[in-house]
Amino acid sequence: MLHAVGQGAIGLEIREGDEWLEALLEGREREGKKGAVVKRVSWECQAERSLLRTLEGGCSVPVGVSCFWEDERQKEDTKSTGTEGGKDKTTTIEDTAGGVSIDPQMSPGTLHIRASVTSVDGTQCVAATYKQWVSNDQEADEAGWQVASVLEKRGAGRILEAITLNRGLVERGGGA
Repeated sequence: MLHAVGQGAIGLEIREGDEWLEALLEGREREGKKGAVVKRVSWECQAERSLLRTLEGGCSVPVGVSCFWEDERQKEDTKSTGTEGGKDKTTTIEDTAGGVSIDPQMSPGTLHIRASVTSVDGTQCVAATYKQWVSNDQEADEAGWQVASVLEKRGAGRILEAITLNRGLVERGGGA
C-alpha cells in the first residue's frame, strides 16, 4: 500500500548541547559505533518531497509513494549455507572496517520508489516504480524527480490538471 508523501517521518527536538544525542541522530561515529538513525530516512523523505514538488502537488493531491532499500553490500556478503527444514539457510557475513561495525542504515544503496497518482473518484490511476543508487542528498532529490517524470509521461499531468480544475470550481461554488 502506498502512503502520502512524508507519512511516518518524524521530527525531533532535543536539548541544546546534548552531544551524545546529536551524534546519534546525525549518524556520526561515537564510542566506536556508527549512529543508527538519519541518512537513509532523510534520503527517502527527500526523494518523496522531490516527487511531490515536481508534480506540483500538495497535501490534497492523491499522490501515493513507498520507498525501500536494496543493499548491494548485503547481496554480495550473503552466502548460502544449505537448507534447514526444507528452507534455504543463509548467513550474512558481518561487514567491518577497522573493527567498527558498519550500520547498513547509514550507507548508500539502491533506493526503490513506488509511486502513483490517482483521480479523486478513483477511476484513473498511473503508477511507476523507479530505482536509483543514492549516496547523497542530490541523488535522492534526482530519484524523486525521475519517478515524477515517469508518472508525467504515463498521464499524471492530466489527472492532476483535472483535480486542479475541480478545486477551482468547488472554491467558486462556496465549498463542498
